[in-house]
Amino acid sequence: MNTVFDSNVAGPGGDGPDAGDGGSGGGANLTVDGTGGSSDLISISGSTFTNNLAGAGGSGTGGAGAGGAGGLGGGVVVTAETASVENSIFSGNHAGDGGAGSAGGGRGGRGGAAWVVTNNVEVSTSEFDGNTSGDGGASTDGFGGGAGGGGALMFDTFGPVTVSSSSFEANRSGDGGVGAVAGSSGGRGGAVFVDNGGPGPIEVTGTSFEGNVSGDGGDSADGDAGRGGPGGAIAVFASGQPNSVSLDGLTVIGNRTGSGGTGDTAVSAFGGFGGGVYADLSEATSTLGIVDSVIADNVTGDGGSATGAGNTAWPGGWGGGVYADIGNSSAGNGDNATVTVTSSSVTGNETGGGGPGGSNGRGGHGAGLWLSGGIGSGGLVSIANTTIADNV
Repeated sequence: MNTVFDSNVAGPGGDGPDAGDGGSGGGANLTVDGTGGSSDLISISGSTFTNNLAGAGGSGTGGAGAGGAGGLGGGVVVTAETASVENSIFSGNHAGDGGAGSAGGGRGGRGGAAWVVTNNVEVSTSEFDGNTSGDGGASTDGFGGGAGGGGALMFDTFGPVTVSSSSFEANRSGDGGVGAVAGSSGGRGGAVFVDNGGPGPIEVTGTSFEGNVSGDGGDSADGDAGRGGPGGAIAVFASGQPNSVSLDGLTVIGNRTGSGGTGDTAVSAFGGFGGGVYADLSEATSTLGIVDSVIADNVTGDGGSATGAGNTAWPGGWGGGVYADIGNSSAGNGDNATVTVTSSSVTGNETGGGGPGGSNGRGGHGAGLWLSGGIGSGGLVSIANTTIADNV
């Protein structure tokens, strides 16, 4: 019999002027202390995580109260040198929402199914359906709380990440919190968010992503609204060291990024970039390769609307199928960055419309692909043996 984690709930943060954070790991919180180096391993196999909840952040009370952060990892938190997940199902789990507070909203919890902190992680032959990361908390006088990224999986890593032969369907990252001073951006990665500070590599193979959605940006009554979250299915951020990302044999269909929020008296924000895939690898010699993949019917979010005199509306999101900015660091650090798309199909994708009101509300660029191979010398963008059709 499989190990089953069903309908468990981590505790909420306490209310108060300095509100408490919600508890993390609705189903389980698993940690190996790290003294064993690479032998420190947490392995999840043949397990089912359904309808588990991380704790909500507490509400900030009083005129200077700030909301608490939502708990991480709706299904499970994993902290180890090496981690693996195989032959498992994650369905309907939710990371905690950030608490409301007059001085500032709390951050939404990351990783609706799992939040994984590791130097080496592998996920294989597993299913992730209907998981959600936390929404940012609202603020009546301050900044809206940041949204939780990784509707299903949030990887906080410094080494290899491998996802293979798995499926991600109808997962959603959190919405940015509403704030009087500023709204927050929507959560990154409707299904998967990889935040990698090391050399990688990051490899996703033989995996399907369908109907996942990144979060909407939060509104603002008196300031800047939040952007829609990038990466309807996958969002990858890597900085500090050159990194490589390989996407091989993927099916990325019908995913969507969030829309920008509404700015009532100031400005509003872009729709989320990368309706299917978003990749931002900042360092020189970084590479992104997409091969033997189907990227279809993905949509970027609309730009936020602006109301009132003098407001500025913002554009729809760029890169309906894929948005990739590789080697984008300033001061010449983008030398020899490479983006390749080979033997793939990119069809029926769409970029969002510009927000109404004010100026600058133009439509999003790159209905099928928006690709950049760096700002330095030796950059390369290559598309070969690929069909790009009927994108709008």
